[in-house]
Amino acid sequence: MSDFNLHTLFHTLTESNPLTEARLTTGQRQQLIHLTAQQYQQAQTAMALFFPEEALTLAVQQQVAFIQAYYQEFEAFCQKQLKFQQPIAEPLWNFWLPLAFGLKQMRDQQWDQQRLWIQGIVGLQGTGKTTLACILSWILQKWGYHCLCLSLDDLYLPYSDRLALQQEIPYLIWRGPPGTHDVDLGLTLFKALRSQTGQTGIWVPRFDKSRHGGAGDRGEPESIKHPIDRKST
Repeated sequence: MSDFNLHTLFHTLTESNPLTEARLTTGQRQQLIHLTAQQYQQAQTAMALFFPEEALTLAVQQQVAFIQAYYQEFEAFCQKQLKFQQPIAEPLWNFWLPLAFGLKQMRDQQWDQQRLWIQGIVGLQGTGKTTLACILSWILQKWGYHCLCLSLDDLYLPYSDRLALQQEIPYLIWRGPPGTHDVDLGLTLFKALRSQTGQTGIWVPRFDKSRHGGAGDRGEPESIKHPIDRKST
């Protein structure tokens, strides 16, 4: 099924009442199941990583429910906030949704509910780590979780401190190497996140790459009022 056909089908789903059965014909539902099963066999999607083959039908039902409730809102988010111009139906169905649902299952079933759940994303510069984190966070928040996207960039030393560091170690012209991050700030932040309650908010540091001609500096911190990694009631 092409991305265009998926897009058309998803818009059809959003036109039905979210409180009733999705308005899928038997043929359309079988198309989705066949599409997912085919890609499962090719092991090219996140579906193959998180769901056993016998659970494909259930996984499809979960994804259909999400599409029905949120597809148009998600599409608008991608276009306005992430500046996407390319179609999003195929990556949403084949990768973002199963990955987010797999993380949700791991969080709910395999993790100590009293501990802070942290999922790291590793990749080279420009490979889409921030974009993926924003998408997963958006989806998980629709499932009732309070998420926080944090980059290691947010933990850089202030510009003045990095200038002083360059005087001691001249090859540290660019940010990124060990020594350019504020380790104490990171430890303090994670401690605050672990101890956060419903009555206390925290301030999260944010890094502004546009300052000082691209060298970057700390920007305005972000106020987080809801406890992170707690499911809404």
